[in-house]
Amino acid sequence: MAELIREKRVAAMPVTVRQLLGLGYEVVVEKGAGESASFRDEDYVAAGANVVGADEAWGSDVVLRINPPV
Repeated sequence: MAELIREKRVAAMPVTVRQLLGLGYEVVVEKGAGESASFRDEDYVAAGANVVGADEAWGSDVVLRINPPV
């Protein structure tokens, strides 16, 4: 059986959140999205993002992702 490889990259870092906010976008980040890349939810909140559950995050107008969710 193939071993599941855990993705360690993240589509947006806290610094990216600040840049998107500066361009006038509202930024929503799925709770726990940055954990494997060592970004805490608190890091995203401090950068100005709204950290929300998966249903709300995936229901956004624009979604950035590295790979499809598993």
